[in-house]
Amino acid sequence: MKQTVVQYLLRAVKHLVRMALLIVAIYFVMDATDTLGIQQNELLGTRGIILAVALVAISAAYPSYGFVCRTANASFRGDRSAIIRAFGHIGYGLHSESEGQMVFRASGLFKRLWNMGDDKIVVTPIDNNTVEVSGVRKEVVEVIYHIAGTTQQPQE
Repeated sequence: MKQTVVQYLLRAVKHLVRMALLIVAIYFVMDATDTLGIQQNELLGTRGIILAVALVAISAAYPSYGFVCRTANASFRGDRSAIIRAFGHIGYGLHSESEGQMVFRASGLFKRLWNMGDDKIVVTPIDNNTVEVSGVRKEVVEVIYHIAGTTQQPQE
């Protein structure tokens, strides 16, 4: 799964926005419950700058480790229903299908919003008994585990 420069940058910006929103939400909850431990002016000073730099650095690297391609022992045609069931277990549904690939998207609204549109996982056949699964690392690893448990192909 090759990423273009535009895809890479969009994924990095989406990750930065998602993490910034999460930190702001945590900040407000801690402020409302008087468990913050720092003053607001400290957050706008050196600590805030260090936090912002760390967020930008992590977000800039995220697309390189957050999206992967993995293979699974499954027949694209013979294990089609098992593959679809495996995706159903992780909250994904079949979005589209063509001769050479199946595209799955998140079924739930929250998961789609949290992933900010980067919820697409593509399954393509490599040979008769192997498929390639590409998309968000966490979801790909989880679905490959489910595929391995439901298909009839011998696992290596």
